[in-house]
Amino acid sequence: MHGSLVIIARARAKEGFEEQMINAQKALVSVTREEPGCLSYELFVSNQEPGLVTFFERWESVQAWHKHMQGEAVSTFRNTAGHCIQEFELDEMHQVA
Repeated sequence: MHGSLVIIARARAKEGFEEQMINAQKALVSVTREEPGCLSYELFVSNQEPGLVTFFERWESVQAWHKHMQGEAVSTFRNTAGHCIQEFELDEMHQVA
């Protein structure tokens, strides 16, 4: 899996929008796992801060991830819950060991 792309994405919900954001992200996970090139797509919620989530993603290639980011599932998420996000950070990585 050294050639695969790993994405770590963190999102913090706006106060009062935690449940809406996480529910929309859960729906995104179930659809994304079926996309070509998706090796792993997992969502974690912080035990200390319920409105803070982390995605751990592994993709066959950068191209597969770009297709996902431009696809219908991400577009639907942005339209239905993009307004719920207060902060967002994303790291693109590759495995070295």
